[in-house]
Amino acid sequence: MRALERLGHQVIPVSLTRTHRENSRDSIQKRVLRSARYERTLTDKAAQSSSEVLRTALEQRPDLVWLEWPRLITADTILEIKRRLPESRVVSFQHDNPFADRTYAAYGWGRFFEAIPHYDLHLVKRPSDIAEYTARGARRVELFTDGYCEELFYPESTVDNSFQIVFVGTSLDYRVGVLDRLTRGFNLDIHIFGKRWNRTKLYWTRRRLLHPPAEGAIYRRVVCGSKIALGFVSHSNRDDWTIRTFEVPACGAFFLTERTEAHQQFYEEGREAEFFSSPEECRDKILYYLSHDSQRARIAAAGHERCVKSGYGLRPRMQEALRQVQAA
Repeated sequence: MRALERLGHQVIPVSLTRTHRENSRDSIQKRVLRSARYERTLTDKAAQSSSEVLRTALEQRPDLVWLEWPRLITADTILEIKRRLPESRVVSFQHDNPFADRTYAAYGWGRFFEAIPHYDLHLVKRPSDIAEYTARGARRVELFTDGYCEELFYPESTVDNSFQIVFVGTSLDYRVGVLDRLTRGFNLDIHIFGKRWNRTKLYWTRRRLLHPPAEGAIYRRVVCGSKIALGFVSHSNRDDWTIRTFEVPACGAFFLTERTEAHQQFYEEGREAEFFSSPEECRDKILYYLSHDSQRARIAAAGHERCVKSGYGLRPRMQEALRQVQAA
């Protein structure tokens, strides 16, 4: 929203936090109820969310209705907006993967699946999404890579090096086993900031390494104060990059992340970032770069320069998104 405003556009925000965001009760129900029954538990939330979007659209009559993660917005809502505001473009941006390999992935997405054919454009994160959306009747699907918030993520040199190695992120799939191996098996002092780590073995064996989620300026300071910031993608979400891919280098921090095709396109390995494909390779690179300060600093600086000069910030990304919208 702020990126669009800084690009000169008037933005009317609609917050769906109260109705859209999953709470702990939803999380439990999603895991114990069948999909159809869980969908019914979301009926009130969907009605509130859809009503708020429709009301605001009809009052403000915008050129663009940008719906981010519109899991509960109904097909009828999209159709009504398009019927009454035929000049408005209705766009969905889904950073998450409704078709992921998680056993509960489709839970709560039923309304979105029904609405897919009615959007003017879907902006999606991964190539596999294009085929999935097209198969469900999408009119137009385009890849879109979002970026880091320029006002929030930047080098902060006054931060003390509180922790040498950090990871900021939620506990899920592959990263849990790797971090357990690195901290327990290899005895590396990696400090972890995020949700759900109390559900892992690390909570009982390495609790001193676990910290509450780091968000906003705190997240920036954690990364800036580290010597090495680790990155992981979500394999169960079929990701090969995350928003950390841009936020960490934007802070001028040394980025050591999983080796993926996307990461190899975004940064030159060994010059702008470092990659690993196994816990052993991650360990070896951690130990190497902890003892080679000048080389680590050069790579961190080069990664930051690449991040800025290549336009990985939100403003250039949103300019590209608007070009895609206008071509729809």
